[in-house]
Amino acid sequence: MSVQPYLLISDTVLAAVTGHLRAAFDAWCAQWGIAASEMELDCLRAWEAPAVSTEASWRALRSSGDDLWWYACTPDWNLQLRQAMFPQGIAEPVQAAQSGMADEVAEAATQALFASLSGTTQDGTPLAPPAAAWSRGAGVVALRLGLGKQSMHVIVSQTAVLRIAQWAGHAAGRLPPLASVNYLRALRDIRLSLPLEVGRAEVGLGSLMLLGVGDVIRLDTLADRPLTVMGPGGGALFDAYLGLADKKVALEVVRRD
Repeated sequence: MSVQPYLLISDTVLAAVTGHLRAAFDAWCAQWGIAASEMELDCLRAWEAPAVSTEASWRALRSSGDDLWWYACTPDWNLQLRQAMFPQGIAEPVQAAQSGMADEVAEAATQALFASLSGTTQDGTPLAPPAAAWSRGAGVVALRLGLGKQSMHVIVSQTAVLRIAQWAGHAAGRLPPLASVNYLRALRDIRLSLPLEVGRAEVGLGSLMLLGVGDVIRLDTLADRPLTVMGPGGGALFDAYLGLADKKVALEVVRRD
């Protein structure tokens, strides 16, 4: 069974991650001759980010342990990127001289952008992020790079977010430890339904059809044994005896063996 820790991303952590990705993005723009002012960069908690267009196909998965990165581009992303790299009057001669060269350069730039952000070259099998990545508390960051009407989406896993935040926090000293929480005070007003299993019985269908008022069904629980109080997830919490309190059915909690 895999366990995904619940992690809410604070504004401080989000700012640290955004700053790290922004620096990598700016360096990529400088290397590939693209004006950063022409592109948009939005870095949000994944559960607060707009849904990724169904037209965008996920193209890569980088896995190093639990450090996962995904990216997807809208259909004409490379075309838009090519036009930004080769302005009007330049792209056409280049393509005329060497067919497809501009497209290859745009694809190489896209791969380099992903490598700059994730700190690694692309590998792994193309795969969409799991649906749980967009759940509140997943600790996942969604990055959107906009160029004209086209977008590149990058999803950063919880492990990668923590790695970036810890590195940035160590470098800048901006990530103090979280204050301790009084869990009893925080959780004491939450109401839960606790089922009580009195006992079980197996009855044949024929006998069940003949049951009438006054008939007795014997359970598998001994009369002098405590009953089990179950938690919301079905696990046993504690033992108890049935009784009366103020003319209402009540439970007396006892130590569970």
